[in-house]
Amino acid sequence: MSQEFAEAYWTSVVENVGGYLLELGLQDDGAVSFASCFSGGLIHFRVIDSKGAVAMQVCGKDPDEVGAQVALACLHRISIDRLRALHKQTVRKPLELCKPK
Repeated sequence: MSQEFAEAYWTSVVENVGGYLLELGLQDDGAVSFASCFSGGLIHFRVIDSKGAVAMQVCGKDPDEVGAQVALACLHRISIDRLRALHKQTVRKPLELCKPK
């Protein structure tokens, strides 16, 4: 696997994880949009749902902190009933390789 392909692959995986987490948190599989501004030394970030309403608003001092706050906001919005349903879904586990003897 080439380095460029590997980087593009992992970038795509991370984007899909973020998208799925937003979908879970918003309970909205429609198109979402984002708005941001910089004020008071903080990045203010809004997630706008498919109906045009502000679904989440967080802030942080850098992109890492904003990303962590968005993830936390998504997790806060997932109901206990939804978590129960998700818990029942099967997770595909990687193939376990045998260690040579």
